[in-house]
Amino acid sequence: MCRPFPFTKFGSALFAACLSVSSHASESQEAYPQKPITIVVSFAAGSPSDQIARLLAKELEGQFSRPVIVENKPGGSQLIAATSVFRSPPDGYNLFLPSLPNVVAASVQEKQPFTGFTDFEPIASIVEMGLLLATSAGLQAKSFPEFATLLQANRGKYTYGSSGIGSVNHLVGEALNDALKTTSRHIPYKGANQVLMDLVAGHIDYALVAPGAMAYATKGQINAMALGTEVRDAQTPALITFKELGMAGIRPQVSWVLLGPPGMNPATVSKLNQAVDKALRSPTFAQSLQSMGGGISVTPRTPRQTRESIHAAEQYWRDLVKRLAIALE
Repeated sequence: MCRPFPFTKFGSALFAACLSVSSHASESQEAYPQKPITIVVSFAAGSPSDQIARLLAKELEGQFSRPVIVENKPGGSQLIAATSVFRSPPDGYNLFLPSLPNVVAASVQEKQPFTGFTDFEPIASIVEMGLLLATSAGLQAKSFPEFATLLQANRGKYTYGSSGIGSVNHLVGEALNDALKTTSRHIPYKGANQVLMDLVAGHIDYALVAPGAMAYATKGQINAMALGTEVRDAQTPALITFKELGMAGIRPQVSWVLLGPPGMNPATVSKLNQAVDKALRSPTFAQSLQSMGGGISVTPRTPRQTRESIHAAEQYWRDLVKRLAIALE
């Protein structure tokens, strides 16, 4: 902040310099971005997270006339990608697009500079996707009731895959076991694509996957059981929802948000939020989302609303982990 100086040659020069600094700071902020922006994704190329990040990056490039780069840093229950952004300068050029929920063991969290995604700077909410419960083609179950009966009659026999320990399909998998009063063996992978490919190959018995996997169901390579959307999806109207099955207490949904390192300039956060909001309302963005297989919808929110949604999600899933004693290590 510039303070008045005695009207002397020195004071006038110092006051002018101070005004110059303030002016340049203001111009710099208004000109954001002045260089490429990187969006860090915590899953491998080709994953739903990667696809959403690239769709968003394309829209932001068009608005900012600056390159927006998607960088994949998979592994570590999203902690590798998260830590790299959390420790970066809070200038708006390194952003993080994680998927929620994500819960990791407390012992692992202690080694990180943050305890949850609420420690980041919330920028915007992006989209929400209902997960598809699917089984391998060889599993002797063609409907959800048959699937439930099979698991209940063979406790501990069958396997389900997930994108990693603490990922949404891991947590929902355990919640599903609890609701059906049965057990299955969890097989964690490093990404959603590996889960789907092993499901198609019959190496695992079932999984909660992205709705785009319906393409494999149509070919008879997997069996579709239920979808985690609030209502039936327009692209798969015959597919029953978890809610219709009387399992509304389970949340087979994943959402994506855009975060930055803590301490970002509020003006930069606001500019990014407005840009994301515009991107989500773009017909091109909407069409591209639907090409991912349905079951997905945009969820535009303010930075404050985004923070509140992250907090609510983390609280819900942490309570679930504690209640079911889900192993995170």
